[in-house]
Formats: sequence, structure tokens, C-alpha cells
Amino acid sequence: MNIYKKQWEKDFLKTLDISWELFPKIAYADEIAANVTKKAESETGYIQGTKVYVGMGDAGASTLASGISQKGEYNIQLGTSSWVAGISNTMIKKEGIFHLAGITKDTYINVVPFLNGGNVYQWATDIFAEGNYGMMEKLLQKAEKSDVLCLPYFAGERFPILDEKASGMFFGIKEKTTKADLAKSVLEGCAFFIRQGIETMGEPIQKISMIGGGARSKIWCQIMADILQKTMIVYEDSTFLAIKALAMFVMENKKKIIYNMLCMNQKKN
Repeated sequence: MNIYKKQWEKDFLKTLDISWELFPKIAYADEIAANVTKKAESETGYIQGTKVYVGMGDAGASTLASGISQKGEYNIQLGTSSWVAGISNTMIKKEGIFHLAGITKDTYINVVPFLNGGNVYQWATDIFAEGNYGMMEKLLQKAEKSDVLCLPYFAGERFPILDEKASGMFFGIKEKTTKADLAKSVLEGCAFFIRQGIETMGEPIQKISMIGGGARSKIWCQIMADILQKTMIVYEDSTFLAIKALAMFVMENKKKIIYNMLCMNQKKN
């Protein structure tokens, strides 16, 4: 897809001997793709005629749910992997930054993706806390100020280097180092590479939020806030936040359409 024109790259597809007509129509999230057919009703239980909206992917939905809408606003997604996303009216042409068409027209979602995130927390929980999240949080509370550093590239990495064979390491371990110190350094390592991603985007932080499974750890949220030196907005339960945001986005746009139609009718009358 040509991200500027929001059209399929017909010439490129032609070189691959693929017809662009095989691809679906490109549309925005709040546009209707089709209605549920009779056959689909029998297969899914959804009532025939129900409108089916285009919707959006995970990064788009998470960015919308986070509430960021302009430059300097960022969202951190801490799932199994992780990413940091920002919004802009132009693409940021720097190594390691990817782009998606924005949910609202004429905007772009700037994304720095990482292969590591919640998987690192899970690894530390398995190693240091017998796989028990509650035990892990209690262990982290015991961590003192430590010089231990962790490079948490446990699953390879995408940023700042693209290397599927990259691996992690601990540095600065001493006789007094505890497993609590090691566990905390793992989470600090993730916070540092997220900060590096934001700094690469270049726009100073005006607002920053965090969603995903990793955001359930209050200590990890505090680590993020300390390393970014910013107040973090953390939603209480973000499991269904993205789908709620999409539904609200569609309904809000429908209200605007109806309102504009009413205004036009009033002017005609």
C-alpha cells in the first residue's frame, strides 16, 4: 500500500504478476465494509443485515485506546513483545521507525517496535519467583539501588538493531547482588530501550500512557516513570480498552455524519 495515497501500489504488484483487483478496498476504520449475509448469519449467529465495520489492527487500536492524538504524545504497549507509538502529520524518516496510516484521516502512527517486553517479565518471574506474579511483585519490592545493568534482548531484537540472534546479558554483578536486584534490572533494561525509542522519534514527551499486560505491574509502571522522568497514565484494566475505543470512535463519527446531514437540511430549508 502507498501510505501517502492510501492506494495499492499497482505497478509494484504488476512486477510480481499479481492483480491489484484481488486486494480488498482500502478504507478507514469507521467505514462499513459490508453487511452480514444470510449464510454468515447461519455460521456465526450474527443477525443478517448487521453492519460490519472495517476496524483496525492491534497497533492502531491500542494507539486509539491510549488517547494520544498529537505530537509529543506517546503510548507504550507492553504485551509479549512491545512497542512505543506516537502520532504525527508526517512520517519520521529515521532508521528503526515504522509507520501506519492513522485512524483519523491525514495522520500517521509512528511506531518503534521491540521483540521484547512482557516476555522478559515472564522470564524473570519464572527464574526468580517460581512463575508466580504475586511473588515476583513482592520480590521486586525488596530490590535496593543497584549498579546491575541488564540488556534484555532475550528473543533477539528489532530496535535499535534488527538481529533475531541478539541475546541478553547482565553486567555489574557483585557479591551483594540479590535475585531481587537481577529481577529489577531486567525491567529497567526494557524501560531504557523504550526511552531510546522515544528519543529516536525526537519529539519531547508531553503526555505518555501505558497499556498491555505489563502495565498491571505497579513496580514496572514506577520504573518506567522514573527512567522516563515523566508522570505515566496507566489504565486500570486495558484488556478490552482497544475494542471499546473502536466502538466509541465509530459511534462518534456516525453522530458527526448525522449532525452534518441535519445542518445541511436546515440550510436547504
